Amino acid sequence: MHNPFVPETLEGWSVLHLMYRIRWDRLRAMAPTERRRLAAEAVGALAVGDAGRNAFVQMLGHKADLMVVCFRRTFDELAQAQLALSRTELHDVLEATTSYVSMIELGMYEMTAKVHTQVGQD
Repeated sequence: MHNPFVPETLEGWSVLHLMYRIRWDRLRAMAPTERRRLAAEAVGALAVGDAGRNAFVQMLGHKADLMVVCFRRTFDELAQAQLALSRTELHDVLEATTSYVSMIELGMYEMTAKVHTQVGQD
């Protein structure tokens, strides 16, 4: 029997966080149209419609310039996203600094307590 003091959870999205330093010298050497093309290629490589989302986030501090966050249903889909990004030309101007994987879960704290109270298992 489940312990009523430990809330039930539902697994949600798997999340891959990839942090990079930008090789500014290479990026600045490119024409603006070339930079836009690289960005569009990366966005297109990660596009999966309703099967996931992506975020490109500016990092503050000295450890990275850019974080690419990929939301997918499975770890296999995260691996596909990471591989797709690594195959883009944008990746050539990025230097990986760190990464991690996380899982978004929905905690059902209130509902777990309520269910156990209603069935008399508190």
